[in-house]
Amino acid sequence: MSWCSPGALWRYELNKRKLCALTIDDVPLLDKPSSLEEILDVLKENKVKATLFVMSGFDLPPEKGGPPKELRKRYRDLLDRAVKEGHELANHLQFDRPAIAMEQNDFDEAFNHCNDLLAQLSGQADWSKRPNRWFRPASALFNQHMLKLAREKKYTTVIASCYPHDVAAITRFVNSWYLRWRARPGAIIVVHDRWHTAATLKKAIPEILKSGMTLGTLSELRAAYEQEAPSKSKAS
Repeated sequence: MSWCSPGALWRYELNKRKLCALTIDDVPLLDKPSSLEEILDVLKENKVKATLFVMSGFDLPPEKGGPPKELRKRYRDLLDRAVKEGHELANHLQFDRPAIAMEQNDFDEAFNHCNDLLAQLSGQADWSKRPNRWFRPASALFNQHMLKLAREKKYTTVIASCYPHDVAAITRFVNSWYLRWRARPGAIIVVHDRWHTAATLKKAIPEILKSGMTLGTLSELRAAYEQEAPSKSKAS
């Protein structure tokens, strides 16, 4: 079965495949330097695909909270690269602010802005027929309005079952160990775009793969779950 609480997905239960999903939040980080390019390099080096939770505020002009034009282009180029390399893009609203504290109208605007950007980056035709769309609220706190809008837009709200609290820089010394320890079949791993994330993944991913686990996107994890439990394929 999939594990929901309630209406949000935290993990899948797999009995046959040793697969877990790797997800990366706050892509691209806006208030501090992003390490997205280095993260993509590490994923490519290890032949791992991930689900990137995009904050669409990077595509706004500075007067609306976005970065300068040159940086907007750089981030678009990096996300274009991510799509070409087989990574999956997902909705993380616009900025790194707790979603639960947003007014409904502000939340709706941020959700729809990110959705429209994801459609552009993924290709409108591909996006319109995509079987899986993923949403994660900033700070992982949600309410019924968020869940309702996500369902209406054909999204699954997803949290995670493996989180090393990597937004605090000091945890980088134990993050790779934590990820190796918590990577188990059906797990949903979340790390964040921070200056130390690429180094954490560079150390953790080879060890996870060496243990016999496979890392992939959320859609790959859902497909594995559906293959094992076809009668429950809509449980999440």
